[in-house]
Amino acid sequence: MRRFRGLVFDMSFGGGVNVETGETDAAAVYSMGQAIGEFALKFLLLAGMCSLILLLTTGIGSNVAGTIVAVLCGAGFTGLAYSGISSAINKLFKFEDEFDLTRYMPDSLYRTDLVHEGAVGRAIVAAIVTIVVLMTITTRLYDKKDIK
Repeated sequence: MRRFRGLVFDMSFGGGVNVETGETDAAAVYSMGQAIGEFALKFLLLAGMCSLILLLTTGIGSNVAGTIVAVLCGAGFTGLAYSGISSAINKLFKFEDEFDLTRYMPDSLYRTDLVHEGAVGRAIVAAIVTIVVLMTITTRLYDKKDIK
């Protein structure tokens, strides 16, 4: 931590710095590296959400309907679809632990505190798989529509 004319520079955010003593509250301060890492991970999750919206827009074939779906996805209405799919999967496969699709979808993971909930690995895998799978389906669907 550096002091420059009474200002405290400690490359952290989140509060918890006592300016008079320079001491920090470790529970309230996050390192800048952690913030950059979480930003990069949230950017990947956002790219996964965008690939989902792009697939829906390409599949529907209407920009207006795609925009409406994008607004509904951004507002969190996909949770209703995920809960319906989750209950169908639970009835079909009868898992010991109840399966919850929202734990693995990028728009649900985007809204969580990834580091403190221990969801970093799950978020990385979900983002990469979502981007690769949905962009592959989107490009194939677009190629089929484009050839007409």
